[in-house]
Amino acid sequence: MSLLRRILMIVCLVATSAAGAAQYSSDAHGLVADLPKRLTICLAEEPAPNHGFVVPLAPATCDDPQAGPRIVFWVAYNVVDEYRTAADMRTDICGNAHALPSRLRVAGARLLTCALPPDRGFERTVYFGVRPRAGEHVSRWTEITITAVCLATMMPRCRALAAEIAGHVRARKRN
Repeated sequence: MSLLRRILMIVCLVATSAAGAAQYSSDAHGLVADLPKRLTICLAEEPAPNHGFVVPLAPATCDDPQAGPRIVFWVAYNVVDEYRTAADMRTDICGNAHALPSRLRVAGARLLTCALPPDRGFERTVYFGVRPRAGEHVSRWTEITITAVCLATMMPRCRALAAEIAGHVRARKRN
């Protein structure tokens, strides 16, 4: 399934806890994130699988989060047949674009990055990697992608926000 199709599958709503901090949590993917409350977080609506979230940047609304600048955080598991390393993901994610190591980590997984061709006037930078879940069968490996979709003039700020979001995602403690 293409990254664009995955992104378009997300049905969004604003998610905030009682304290006002936005939170993403997925038992299936073994990840949790307490995100800065200044961000609008659009999550998949139940009963859809909680594959990630969208952070719309302007306007910051979940009415149509795919319409404007945004950061998309996406995870999927059972990817071992497709990928065992981030390098294995490169062709599917980046096509012919050159992928480089990034400084970003999500729950211990180091991410690679590449710039994708512009789409509807927006520049796109994607960070991606694979994270094995400790103590789990290899089929439970998790694919992680963070995509910054912004106007060229906003891209440095968008990349910084993608890095900030990555820093808030951690492995969920097992019960």
